[in-house]
Amino acid sequence: MTPKQVALVQDSFAEVALTSEAAAALFYDRLFDIAPRMKAMFPDDMIEQRRKLMAMLAGVVKGLGNLEQVLPAASALAKRHVSYGAKAEHYPVVGAALLWTLEKGLGEGWTPEVADAWGAAYGTLSGYMISEAYGHSQAPSKDSRMPNTLIGKIALVTGGSRGIGAAVVRRLASDGATVAFSYAVSEDHAKSLVAEVAKGGGTALAIQADSADAAAVKGAVAQAVDRFGRLDILVNNAGILIGGIVDDYPLADFDRMIAVNVRAVFIAIQAVVPHMGQGGRIITTGSVTADRSGFPGTSVYSMTKGAVAAMTRGLARDLGPRGITVNAIQPGPTETDMNSRRGREPDRLPR
Repeated sequence: MTPKQVALVQDSFAEVALTSEAAAALFYDRLFDIAPRMKAMFPDDMIEQRRKLMAMLAGVVKGLGNLEQVLPAASALAKRHVSYGAKAEHYPVVGAALLWTLEKGLGEGWTPEVADAWGAAYGTLSGYMISEAYGHSQAPSKDSRMPNTLIGKIALVTGGSRGIGAAVVRRLASDGATVAFSYAVSEDHAKSLVAEVAKGGGTALAIQADSADAAAVKGAVAQAVDRFGRLDILVNNAGILIGGIVDDYPLADFDRMIAVNVRAVFIAIQAVVPHMGQGGRIITTGSVTADRSGFPGTSVYSMTKGAVAAMTRGLARDLGPRGITVNAIQPGPTETDMNSRRGREPDRLPR
């Protein structure tokens, strides 16, 4: 952590400490809301527990300028928590609840700089506590990078139940983000992914929404915001490929490709932006076929990905002044359960 980050944490905590009882109650309410099973680890009477929480936080925050003074107490606390049933995967959940509480308590004072400072503080100490509690020797330094870089962030991934989308959901959750994701028809995959994230100590919300339906895309954004309060990250991943030669390519397939691969991206961004503040991130999964076509029958698909690339460049200029970055990635053939055959033919793309 930098001296400026330490100062930001200490100054902002001083504000929250003025209403310490309310802040502690808010924290535990949030924690038990996103991780109900953790409630069994705490006593029925939470009054003393809330007092201990704020006292512990006050001590840690005060000592951030000299980590060596904080580490022995952090180590002892981590080992004691093991006896209560705490696991390594609980730490990102606790961090998400803590940052959410701080955001609510600070209001407009919860700036991107303050959020990053608290993320760095919690990530540094939680990484050390995990190491101490579960047998790894890894002491943090003042320049330590946090292991859960997205603690407290809220993400929405469209088309997130399978393939690349599911991998994105897993990675966001493992890095500490709370993740909502949409799916069109793969309900079993969606439920399985939610359970997988929960087992790892994270929080995920599956939302049924066909990206070809404009109202459904807007509805998915609305559901995520209603549940989590805002969005910090949008990953536009939903996409389809309906191949065919131009001679007899059905207009209905053409329209559906445009709707899912292009229009839905625009609609999702348009719906998310009012709920995304400075520091927001928008990423769209494009394709290398925006620049080159590897095999016959992909002209329409290539066109849609070219449109996404062009739209991304324009939106980056529109939203950059607001502190929101807009980017597209353009992967080549990727082997997934939906794309196993093409995923084994990367040599077909011209270099």
